[in-house]
Amino acid sequence: MQNAANTAESSATITSGVNEANFITHLRELFSTSKVVLAELMQNARRAGATKVFFNFVEGNLIVTDDGCGIDDFQKLIVVAESGWSDEIMASEQPFGIGFSSVSFSADSIIVESKGKRITFSSEDLIAKRPIAINQSAFIGGTRITLMGFKVSEQDAIKSLRLFAMGFPIEVIAGG
Repeated sequence: MQNAANTAESSATITSGVNEANFITHLRELFSTSKVVLAELMQNARRAGATKVFFNFVEGNLIVTDDGCGIDDFQKLIVVAESGWSDEIMASEQPFGIGFSSVSFSADSIIVESKGKRITFSSEDLIAKRPIAINQSAFIGGTRITLMGFKVSEQDAIKSLRLFAMGFPIEVIAGG
């Protein structure tokens, strides 16, 4: 009997996994008021080939616009650990694919517009894995991201942008 029990124990296996809802919820806790999202937005603009990135604050919202190549696949924005960057960027910078998720948790809701398309969602939509509609947009060039109810004050954001922009290889314009 002892050998049968040992055999049963040795044939059992386990495998790693991720509790997606808990993981995404914890990301929200980590990034909701982080100013690092500003650096992430700057970095994404640079990786997209932008020459300028604009940060404008309007009534508690942050609107970030760049003149980069735009977004081909909105799905890649909302999948953790799927960066969607070119093979060249992947090889040189090894982006982790969590950055835009951090941006998503820094506001009440997010509007992303690029190449004539738009998505609107909240972090709750991401956590619940709700479908996010891709709609038409009049915005064509580059990318425009509107963070509705941005959780970092304008004063703190501008102070952080000044620090992040020092030595940054593209022009960063805040508040006009």
